[in-house]
Amino acid sequence: MIYAPVVIFLRDDTGRYVPPSKASVITSAAVNRAQVLRHFRDAPEVDAEIEKTMRERMARILRLFEECGDRHLVLGSFGTGVFTNSVQMVASIWADLLVGEGARFQKSFEQVIFAIKDQNTFDEFREIFSQHVETVPVDESMTMTEYP
Repeated sequence: MIYAPVVIFLRDDTGRYVPPSKASVITSAAVNRAQVLRHFRDAPEVDAEIEKTMRERMARILRLFEECGDRHLVLGSFGTGVFTNSVQMVASIWADLLVGEGARFQKSFEQVIFAIKDQNTFDEFREIFSQHVETVPVDESMTMTEYP
């Protein structure tokens, strides 16, 4: 992982210049399931090992943010695109770590937002999180945006 405590953002999602804002950023690679399966496609335990590794990496991301005092997070669907990790698995791990019963990071952050541009992925995340908590707050001012 790479932790950059001060990254200055000068553009919005459309590429327009905006007043500068600062944020801490962690760069961490998800498991590239597509590549793993190219080499170990016949191993029945592959998906279980991928899930175990993803859970460890995701927990490390949250632990580093926690340790550095970051209280407001923007997270993504972490490897569910070209890396072909299951949206259900990734959403379930985030939910287990953040809001599930006895979740390790349940009280670590004031706000966690998931920046997910694909509507199907967004809907699946919402469904998974709704299984972990009675109501999942969704900021109605947030909209799904297609990026060029």
